[in-house]
Order: sequence, then structure tokens, then C-alpha cells
Amino acid sequence: MIPIILLRSVGGMIAHVVVLDALTGGESLENWEQAFSQIPRDIHRRIVALVSDDHRSLMWLARKQGWLHQVCTFHVKSRFQNW
Repeated sequence: MIPIILLRSVGGMIAHVVVLDALTGGESLENWEQAFSQIPRDIHRRIVALVSDDHRSLMWLARKQGWLHQVCTFHVKSRFQNW
């Protein structure tokens, strides 16, 4: 798994792409925690929300970190289209 994370400030219009070191295995809470731990500490402490697909590990990570969590619009719409 090669985690790719987009970081954007609350008032900003530009997202910065962060490509992190490859992790063995698939999407798991442990792998996502390791991926987020690679983000510089001064940036990591300013994270307040996580927008993602509805993968359980990312929802748990957001809850564990005290972040807000939102499922991205694309994934919400695709659920309804598949329904």
C-alpha cells in the first residue's frame, strides 16, 4: 500500500499531496496510523478533520485522534447509484 494523503487548510483552496513510504499489507488501522505518523508533527497536530472513503480503519482513526470524519461526496453518490 502506498498511502497518498491530501492536506488542505480549513480556509485554503489548494490541497498539498503527501505521498508516504510504502507499507506492506492492505488498508488497516495499523497501516493508516503508521502513514499518518510520517506527517511532520507540526502539521499533524493541526489536523481537525478527515475526509475519506467509508473504510472502517479510517473512521476509527479519526475517532481515535478526535478528528471529525466525513465520507467524500464521490463515495456517498456511488453508494446510491449502486443501490
